[in-house]
Formats: sequence, C-alpha cells, structure tokens
Amino acid sequence: MASLTDQISQQGSIPWLYASLDGRIGRQAYWIGSLIAAGLSIVNNLALDRIFIGYLIDIALIYVGVCVTGKRFHDRGKSAWWCLIALVPFVGWIWILIDAGILEGMQGPNRYGTERIETPFG
Repeated sequence: MASLTDQISQQGSIPWLYASLDGRIGRQAYWIGSLIAAGLSIVNNLALDRIFIGYLIDIALIYVGVCVTGKRFHDRGKSAWWCLIALVPFVGWIWILIDAGILEGMQGPNRYGTERIETPFG
C-alpha cells in the first residue's frame, strides 16, 4: 500500500486528492476531505448567506464532496455513481455514512486503481 504522501506525489497534488474522481482513498482521507468540505460550507453559509458568490462556493464544495465520496466508493469496488444515493431522503446519507465512512475498502487492486492510499486509520 502506498502512503498518503506517496500517492499524492504519484497522482500530482492535493487537487488530485479532492478535485478528481480518479483513484481510490481510504477512510482517513475520506473523513478528512469530508470534514474539511463540511466545515468550509458552514463557514461559507455563515459569512456569505444569500450572496451569489456564496452559492458558487457551495457548488464547488459539493463537487469536492462528490469527488472524495466517489473515490471512497472506488476503494469499496463500487462506481462513483453510488454518490447519487445521497438524493434518497434520510436513508441515502445513512448509507453513505456506513458504506463510505465505516466499512473497510477492498484489499489489493480493483478496476479503479492498483492500490488505495494507506493512512493510519485505513
């Protein structure tokens, strides 16, 4: 398994990690990316509530969330299209919480990448 920094250097940069649907990430990288996006969204909504630029920032943060969640689904051997399950009220978010946030990813290569980013928490 490649370390987080090795994988980032192989793929290019931090933008690859949080703005691309290519590859796989483990649970720690998923939680870090998701919590950063959620925190920025909260700050954005408090500071720029009902301002056009605030809406654009929210759209960008939704994109980051989809990329991070899509990569996590790739690590589980599923398509990033599974992100659409979030559109199912209540059940969708619980599904994502369990499937992407708690369950362990596939060991070894799968059709989405040769290996996932290895972090201390998985």
